[in-house]
Amino acid sequence: MRRLPADRVDRAGFTLIEILLAVAVALIALLPLGLMFMAGARTAADAAERERAVLVARQALAAVEAYAAEHRAGGGELDFGMNVGSRPARVEGRAAGRLAAELAYWGYRCQIDRDPGWYAPAGDSGGLYRVTISVEHESGGRTREVLRVKTLLGDR
Repeated sequence: MRRLPADRVDRAGFTLIEILLAVAVALIALLPLGLMFMAGARTAADAAERERAVLVARQALAAVEAYAAEHRAGGGELDFGMNVGSRPARVEGRAAGRLAAELAYWGYRCQIDRDPGWYAPAGDSGGLYRVTISVEHESGGRTREVLRVKTLLGDR
C-alpha cells in the first residue's frame, strides 16, 4: 500500500481561524437576544414595583375614606392641608406574609385640600376634597416617589 506525502493528507476538522470566526458570528447573533432578555426582566421588575405601589395607594385611599367617614359621622369637617404619612401595618390577601415583608420599605404621604373648583350652594356645608397620595419606596438609605395618585373625595 502506498502512503501519501504529509502535505497531501486530508485532515478532518476546522482551523483555528474558522472556529474563531464561528464564535464571533454566534456572539453577534446572541447579543441582541441577551439585551432583549435584560430589558424584559427590567420591565417585569418595574411592573412588580408599580403593582406594590398601587396596593399601598389603595390602602392609603381606604384610610382616607375611613377618616372622612369618621369626621362626617361626628359632624366635623376634614382638616384642610392635612398631611399624613404612614407605613402599611396590615396586608390582606394571598401571600400576605411575604408581601408584608416586602412592603416594610413602602410608605405613603397623603395631602387633603378643599377643591378650589367646588362652589357649594348657599347653606350647604358639604364639598369636594382633593386627595393626593404619594407612594414612596425606601431602598439603599434613600426614599423615592414611585406613584402619585390624585382623586376627589366627596364630603357625603
